[in-house]
Amino acid sequence: MVAGNINGYQDVYVYDINTGKTVIASNGANGISGNADSPIEQGEKIAISFDGKWVAFSTKASNLGVPASNIVMHNMTTGENRAVSNVTGSGVGRPTISYSGGYVVFGIGSKLDSRFGSSGIFANYTGVGLCRSCPQ
Repeated sequence: MVAGNINGYQDVYVYDINTGKTVIASNGANGISGNADSPIEQGEKIAISFDGKWVAFSTKASNLGVPASNIVMHNMTTGENRAVSNVTGSGVGRPTISYSGGYVVFGIGSKLDSRFGSSGIFANYTGVGLCRSCPQ
């Protein structure tokens, strides 16, 4: 789908309707593609903010600047990657992203909150979107 992509793994592609170009979102800030599947499952959906700036996806890649087996947010403008689930070795589910990218919701197979005895669905405030209830 993109010239020169020969890593042999599943990658996340984004088509920019303004430029007519397809670009890889599952790469590091250095532009190198991930060294494992992104997203993790075949045909798994990714999430994208309304303005197209942030793309969220699951990955097993360990060279994206975040731990492997996480939900990653990739900034399509700067190339920055952020770990959203911030765990390792646990099954992460498909992400959903809010309008501005301020929240990512995902399922995970391990306990993230010690107050509860099981895994579940989690919402993570990413700090990138608008927070209408925050003091200005």
